[in-house]
Amino acid sequence: RKSKAHQMIHHGVAPDIVSTVKRKLSCDQTFGVDSIHLIAAHDKDDSQRCIQHEYLGWTSCQLGTIILYLDRITGSMGGEDVNAVLGRAENEERLLFKPGAIQLSRPIPTPYTRMALTGLASQFLSAAEVINTAASQLQHSDKKDETIHLLIDRGDYANPCMSMTKMYNVFLVLSQMDLLHAQHHVHFLDGYAHTSLDDLWTVLFTNATHLKQSEQHVLHNAILVDTASTLGDEGVRRLRWDTSCNGTQSTVRAFRDFVLDKLNLTRSQSSQQLTLLTRRDYIGHPRSDGITDRKLANVTADAAYLRSLYPQLNMNIVRFETMPVREQIRVMTQTHVFIGVHGAGNVFSMFLPDDATFVEYFPPQFWSRVRFEMIAHALGIEYVKRRATVVERLSKNRVTVRLRAG
Repeated sequence: RKSKAHQMIHHGVAPDIVSTVKRKLSCDQTFGVDSIHLIAAHDKDDSQRCIQHEYLGWTSCQLGTIILYLDRITGSMGGEDVNAVLGRAENEERLLFKPGAIQLSRPIPTPYTRMALTGLASQFLSAAEVINTAASQLQHSDKKDETIHLLIDRGDYANPCMSMTKMYNVFLVLSQMDLLHAQHHVHFLDGYAHTSLDDLWTVLFTNATHLKQSEQHVLHNAILVDTASTLGDEGVRRLRWDTSCNGTQSTVRAFRDFVLDKLNLTRSQSSQQLTLLTRRDYIGHPRSDGITDRKLANVTADAAYLRSLYPQLNMNIVRFETMPVREQIRVMTQTHVFIGVHGAGNVFSMFLPDDATFVEYFPPQFWSRVRFEMIAHALGIEYVKRRATVVERLSKNRVTVRLRAG
């Protein structure tokens, strides 16, 4: 459903961008399209468009054709096995764009010139030069290529929650630009090591590569996607949400169904499975010390406790660290009761069946977090919030816990 604001392309910047005051918004304003404005990328020219979020202030624009000069982009190639690059500093994985690294066939979109850009988008556009569209490289390039090239700053790339919120933003942008069913190619603007989440990007958006590994140096139909998300911390910090959503948010549902369709998965409505998500120590990225926070101190004891609460259900104890992403999501589609300590893997609760219950346990220092509760309300999934008992404090911010109180 589109509001009047979406039924026309606006010139200039949408009103009230980046409000610093928390507002109580409807589900569609918080998660969906009712806070999104489709505007022209250039004054008096509707051939290229931008998407802006009224309350978060993010902007994603079509750039037209761009030329990459990879010798002017420094940083790791990206995509390596994490065990092969252990200890690599994060600044080595961040790409630096020297002047002239990117050439644009059109001027920088007007909305970008009217806002204070930060982060990688600022660096990327600062390195861009505008050239004449008759330049020889554009004249002789394959203009029949209709692939949509998506330029993505992933940030916390090894975190499934952060990755899913960024995928949601890409879905929003493509949906509102009516490009969701086109051929896509995601270009990661980083040099991060490979994770299984890279593969999910490829499944959802046709192809995904690190920018420095690009075989194409001329990209038609490029879009610079802002990855601040209503499903991420940005939305949680700035927005007040209506707890009476009760599954009415059509955009989050559409994203969930889009992912399941791409993975060829369906949700069971008659499951008798209880899924307990546990954690183990593992190396998630080159700078990881391998120690995982919020582990269950005694999985066997907590499993016995849960069996006493849900004797009618079959228990499945899983560790997502050992499973491909598709299998993680498949398990959720077949779960009637999902139980987990607060953590990034809980984002896959969005794939639970409609009649499922999500029980989330929190150590004291995480009690105020509401991200997954917000998603559950948006989808109409029954959500229960409970306190976990700290068993051992491993460091200032790391604990082991048990589910049973006392």
